[in-house]
Amino acid sequence: IVFHPYQSHDVVVSMGWMDSQKEKNFTKVKNNCPNLYIAYLVYDTILANETTKFLYSKESQTKFQNYFKWINNNCDFIFTGGQNTQKDCTQLQKKFNLNAQHSIPVKFGTDIIKDDLDVSKENDILNELGITGSFMMTVGTIEPRKNHVTLYRAYLIMLDMLGSEQTPQLVFVGRPDGNVNDMVSLIKRHPKLKSKLIIISPTDEQLAVLYKCCLFTLLPSLYEGWSLALPESLGQGKFCIASDISPLREIANNIAEFVDPFDTQGWANKMVEYATNIEKLKEA
Repeated sequence: IVFHPYQSHDVVVSMGWMDSQKEKNFTKVKNNCPNLYIAYLVYDTILANETTKFLYSKESQTKFQNYFKWINNNCDFIFTGGQNTQKDCTQLQKKFNLNAQHSIPVKFGTDIIKDDLDVSKENDILNELGITGSFMMTVGTIEPRKNHVTLYRAYLIMLDMLGSEQTPQLVFVGRPDGNVNDMVSLIKRHPKLKSKLIIISPTDEQLAVLYKCCLFTLLPSLYEGWSLALPESLGQGKFCIASDISPLREIANNIAEFVDPFDTQGWANKMVEYATNIEKLKEA
């Protein structure tokens, strides 16, 4: 006997993570209540995407493939994180010989900025975080796919081009995962980067201040499903230099500056261009 709160023709929309073990329970409920409708949200297919799957373990790849197959074999409807993820899902369905479920893309927004933000605390908050002047920032978990390595290398070039005093600080906003320890260690020990490149995990209030006060944002990802950081930046009126990949073009269209994610010199040039030409930055 399976105990559950659902009735015939109820609709369940699931947006949970694949490691929650909910699928085995939904399978039992479906067998007990066959007219229950289940819709799943697929944020992205990064663990199975040819562009990015090499960044993850075989175990993680297999786990996602099984998760994706379960969704297509058991769900009645799929939501996807944007049109690019919808296209990626279609390709995977063909690759695994799955019946294509009806799907619709969803555009995620943001509400990170709070209406009751006390702007009088801005300077204190920035000082607490180690920010002493103008700065650029990138927001997102520090992991290989987010491509921080290209950004920090481009920043070293920028320092050589402008000199330390004329170069804004660079802020990495996010928690490092276990796969970037070498890079983080190198950044912390590099003499040119001391007090210039800062890695922080801010509160929502601190993040709101960072968005308000930064020159512009940077998003060098190798691939995304639907980026949360890009609409977050644009929603706060902040210009973004972003990777030239289809998911980010879907979000920003022509209102961001796009650079090849592997073009280190190109990133350095654009960072210098918008950091030193305030009129062009305002226009952008």
